[in-house]
Amino acid sequence: MFAAVMAAIAHASPGPVVVHCHSGKDRTGLVVALAVTGVPGEKIAADYALTAACLRHGEHLAALPGAAARARSRRLFAQVTAATMTATLTHLRDRYGGAEEYLLGGGLSPTDVPLLRARLTNAPA
Repeated sequence: MFAAVMAAIAHASPGPVVVHCHSGKDRTGLVVALAVTGVPGEKIAADYALTAACLRHGEHLAALPGAAARARSRRLFAQVTAATMTATLTHLRDRYGGAEEYLLGGGLSPTDVPLLRARLTNAPA
């Protein structure tokens, strides 16, 4: 799934690309972390940690049915930290060799890597 998302970003029409999920902290956080492969991990982790300040946790909790669902959500939201993203990036490095290798192993074409980088930076493809 993540490789397909990266390919879609790499081949999207010029202009912004919006990536989101229900809370913006799980799939979205990982998609963005994978998309910016090559950026130092501490910068990715610090940016991810900013997510916690931007989440509308109160609104989310109020919409959940029951105390158990709210307790689970509180636990998950508490994991939106730099340490969580650092652990994720470490896992990708240790198990797959890094984010790029993970994406290539998941089906991202090697020709999409420079397109993705060019799209997210001002580097030529």
